Amino acid sequence: MGESNEDMFSGIPFGLWNLLYISIMCLNQASAPAQYYSSIFANIPVDFRCSTNVTGEKNITFDNYCHVTSANIDSGEYNESLNNCTTYEFDTSQVSSTFISEFQLVCDKAWIASMFVMIFPIGSFIGTFFLGASDKWGRVTVIKISSTIHVAGILFVGLARHVYLVLLGRFFIGLTFPIFIGAGIPLSLESVSPKHRSTVSFMIMLPFYAFVMLLGILAYFIREWRMLYLITSIPMFPVPIIALFLDKSPRWLIQQGRVDEAYMVMQKAAKMNKGTVDFDLTFIKMELSNNSDEHNSASNSIFRTTATIKTLMSQLYGTTYMLKLSFAIPTLWFLSAIVYFGVPLNANNFTNNPYLYMIMIGAAELPAALLGPLLIKYFGNIKTGISLFLITGCCMLGTLLVTDNLWWIKWIFAILTMTCSGIIIGKCSLLTSEMFPTVVRSTGYGMSFAAYYLGFFLSSLISNMKIVSETWWAFNTICGVCCVLGAVIISFLPETHGQILCETTNQANDRKLPESKSKYMKVNMGDETELSHVQS
Repeated sequence: MGESNEDMFSGIPFGLWNLLYISIMCLNQASAPAQYYSSIFANIPVDFRCSTNVTGEKNITFDNYCHVTSANIDSGEYNESLNNCTTYEFDTSQVSSTFISEFQLVCDKAWIASMFVMIFPIGSFIGTFFLGASDKWGRVTVIKISSTIHVAGILFVGLARHVYLVLLGRFFIGLTFPIFIGAGIPLSLESVSPKHRSTVSFMIMLPFYAFVMLLGILAYFIREWRMLYLITSIPMFPVPIIALFLDKSPRWLIQQGRVDEAYMVMQKAAKMNKGTVDFDLTFIKMELSNNSDEHNSASNSIFRTTATIKTLMSQLYGTTYMLKLSFAIPTLWFLSAIVYFGVPLNANNFTNNPYLYMIMIGAAELPAALLGPLLIKYFGNIKTGISLFLITGCCMLGTLLVTDNLWWIKWIFAILTMTCSGIIIGKCSLLTSEMFPTVVRSTGYGMSFAAYYLGFFLSSLISNMKIVSETWWAFNTICGVCCVLGAVIISFLPETHGQILCETTNQANDRKLPESKSKYMKVNMGDETELSHVQS
């Protein structure tokens, strides 16, 4: 159904109908910095002291002691003993309230503060196993459910007065985060024509970079962690309401055999965007019938039958090309996540000021949303990806060769690393949408996000390992090697820039053929190069 399925967008200009889909992802990404980086400000280390000593006298210094010494004379003998401190006071000269100070998470309770950081990637990793639900129940349905739970989790974190309820909220935010993105990104990219796809992919990331900067600015003025968290999470609140007005994905409806409904959705899109529908119902139904076995396997929930699982495994690994694709794309996400999160997690190499550092991260990544589409337009996905991985690797490894007195060179390398890694993350999302066919696209995102959050978790684990922190060259070397591996892996993938989205694995396999034999050929259309499905 390649030609008609893609051509149905040819008569519909980009407009309000597309923006509704894109807006929910932009709002989600605007609130994402609060979820990823809130722990930096919620867990700011502050000095503490025991509220009182054993004699009941007020302690006047913040000595960070977990125990107090008591002394007594018994039968003429002088005895000393250590007693646990039961309540603590925290230095509020820099911040008025943190997650640590509010719940007294020091000494024997310090592990709970660490869980505030780790529970998010743990929940996200688990959530990736539910991504197939959007293939079974539809992208929009999953967005409605996951966004509602996500907002509830935000309210738990911002308002709950019990520490374990706060952690539960963080877990549900992490759990629903990949589920929402796994449905939202394909929905956004499936709703636009190929010439707009790379622009939309990076447009979605733009709010994230902007709100990383805003998080650093607001954190400087708002020193109460709950207020800061709730304010920076506000963009996510209207998403469940907006989702009520979204139409079901035309592509998903076609995969379910509901072609007439898809046609009605496209009519609505054409009316809203002031365009026309070029949609061959007869051809679509014929193609759907010819590929019925593959389309029926698109219900990728965790409750698949054995037969459906076998069919899915055949789709993902049944050919050399799909096997290569199913290995390469998640691996690129994994390697990219290690580098992308490694830079902020290794923040002590750049500055001890978290406010300035967050502003710098956002400022450095902001060009990624602007440069990404341009680089892809002129150089394609693969050449751009290879170059960015190599530049990032050179920056990470080059930092090891720079002496401390040349601090400004290290800052240049750091800024280049953040900019390039930001473009790489956007490119991974684009490649996943463009390379995986519709019948397994959500599953492809599921595998990719699982690898991504595994890389996030591993990056935080490595950065906190004692042997790594004590070896000044270790972390940069690991990140540099990851970039070189990424450049090698992406070089084996086919170029997909500007090509139509594949519906079936058979169509995806055609991409490995020489251009003269492929069903996907470039055809000159005036001043622009478009892609059409040529019958072979």
